[in-house]
Amino acid sequence: MVIAAAGAVEHHAVVAEVERLFASFTGPRAPTPEPARFVGGSRIERRDLEQVHIALAMDGVPQRDPNLFSLQVFTSVLGGGMSSRLFQEVREQRGLCYAIYAFHAPYSDTGMFGLYAGTDAADVAELMRVVVDEINGAAETINEAEVARAKAQMKAGLLMALESSSARAEQLARQLLHWGRPIPLDELVGKSKP
Repeated sequence: MVIAAAGAVEHHAVVAEVERLFASFTGPRAPTPEPARFVGGSRIERRDLEQVHIALAMDGVPQRDPNLFSLQVFTSVLGGGMSSRLFQEVREQRGLCYAIYAFHAPYSDTGMFGLYAGTDAADVAELMRVVVDEINGAAETINEAEVARAKAQMKAGLLMALESSSARAEQLARQLLHWGRPIPLDELVGKSKP
C-alpha cells in the first residue's frame, strides 16, 4: 500500500497518522497478481442511444518499458487533442464523428493502447477505414513538428497537473509504486528529450 499526500500538509503529522491507523495491521501480504493477458475479440452492445460509441484497445507497454515515452508521444500525435491527426482528419476534414481520441494507460506488467470515437451509425464503416489508415500513416510518416508539438503539450499537461494537490498525490503514489521513489520534475521532462 502506498499513501501519498500533497498540499499544505506536515510530513511528520501525516506519517504519525498513518502509523497510528495502520501499525496494528497484521494481515497477510497481498498475493502476487497473475500476469495480465490481452484477449482479442469484439463485443457489440445495443442501446437506444443517438450515437454509436466505438472503443478499440490493444496491448500497450508497461510503466517501466523504455518505449513508454515514445508511445505516449505517438499517442498524442495520433489522437491527443484538437491538433492530432485523428481529430483533424476524422472530425474536422471528414465530419465522421463528434469526438475522437487515442490514449495509453501503462500498468506494472502491461499497458493498454486505445481509441474512442462517438459517431452516427451511418458513418461507422467509413470512420473505421479512415482510423486504420491514420494509425498506419502516423506510424510511417510522423514528423518532427508533430513530435515537438506533442512533447510541448505533454510537458504543459505535466506542469499544469502540479497545480492540483490531488494530481500531485496521485503522481507521487504512482511513482512510488512503479519506481520506488518520487521522480523529480526535471527527470520526467528529460525523458521526453531525444
